[in-house]
Amino acid sequence: MSRYPKWLFVLVPLLVILHLNVWMWDADVIVLGFPVNLLYHAGLSVLLSFVMWLIILKAWPSYLDKD
Repeated sequence: MSRYPKWLFVLVPLLVILHLNVWMWDADVIVLGFPVNLLYHAGLSVLLSFVMWLIILKAWPSYLDKD
Protein backbone atom coordinates (compact mmCIF):
# COMPACT_ATOMS: atom_id res chain seq x y z
CA MET A 1 0.00 0.00 0.00
CA SER A 2 1.45 3.30 -1.11
CA ARG A 3 1.03 6.24 1.20
CA TYR A 4 0.75 8.56 -1.79
CA PRO A 5 -2.58 8.85 -3.63
CA LYS A 6 -2.50 7.54 -7.19
CA TRP A 7 -4.00 10.77 -8.59
CA LEU A 8 -0.84 12.52 -7.47
CA PHE A 9 1.25 10.69 -10.05
CA VAL A 10 -1.12 11.75 -12.84
CA LEU A 11 -1.93 15.29 -11.76
CA VAL A 12 1.59 16.61 -11.18
CA PRO A 13 2.97 15.69 -14.64
CA LEU A 14 -0.24 17.06 -16.20
CA LEU A 15 0.31 20.39 -14.43
CA VAL A 16 3.91 20.47 -15.64
CA ILE A 17 2.66 20.04 -19.21
CA LEU A 18 0.06 22.78 -18.70
CA HIS A 19 2.79 25.10 -17.42
CA LEU A 20 4.71 24.84 -20.70
CA ASN A 21 1.90 26.65 -22.53
CA VAL A 22 3.29 26.10 -26.04
CA TRP A 23 -0.14 26.59 -27.63
CA MET A 24 -0.31 30.30 -26.67
CA TRP A 25 3.25 31.51 -27.21
CA ASP A 26 2.29 33.76 -30.12
CA ALA A 27 -1.08 34.92 -28.74
CA ASP A 28 -1.42 38.70 -28.72
CA VAL A 29 -4.95 38.68 -27.34
CA ILE A 30 -5.88 41.16 -24.61
CA VAL A 31 -8.51 40.06 -22.07
CA LEU A 32 -9.74 42.49 -19.40
CA GLY A 33 -6.76 44.72 -20.20
CA PHE A 34 -4.19 41.96 -19.63
CA PRO A 35 -2.34 39.71 -22.06
CA VAL A 36 -4.01 36.31 -22.24
CA ASN A 37 -0.77 34.56 -21.25
CA LEU A 38 -0.59 36.57 -18.02
CA LEU A 39 -4.16 35.63 -17.12
CA TYR A 40 -3.45 32.00 -18.03
CA HIS A 41 -0.47 31.84 -15.69
CA ALA A 42 -2.34 33.66 -12.93
CA GLY A 43 -5.11 31.06 -13.13
CA LEU A 44 -2.57 28.27 -13.29
CA SER A 45 -0.88 29.64 -10.16
CA VAL A 46 -4.19 29.53 -8.29
CA LEU A 47 -4.74 25.95 -9.49
CA LEU A 48 -1.20 24.94 -8.49
CA SER A 49 -1.69 26.44 -5.03
CA PHE A 50 -4.85 24.37 -4.59
CA VAL A 51 -3.09 21.21 -5.80
CA MET A 52 -0.16 21.79 -3.43
CA TRP A 53 -2.64 22.18 -0.57
CA LEU A 54 -4.22 18.85 -1.59
CA ILE A 55 -0.83 17.17 -1.77
CA ILE A 56 0.06 18.37 1.72
CA LEU A 57 -3.35 17.35 3.04
CA LYS A 58 -3.35 13.85 1.53
CA ALA A 59 0.32 12.85 1.24
CA TRP A 60 1.92 14.41 4.32
CA PRO A 61 3.27 11.66 6.60
CA SER A 62 1.26 11.64 9.82
CA TYR A 63 4.19 10.47 11.93
CA LEU A 64 5.89 13.83 11.41
CA ASP A 65 3.08 15.59 13.28
CA LYS A 66 3.30 13.46 16.42
CA ASP A 67 5.22 14.90 19.34
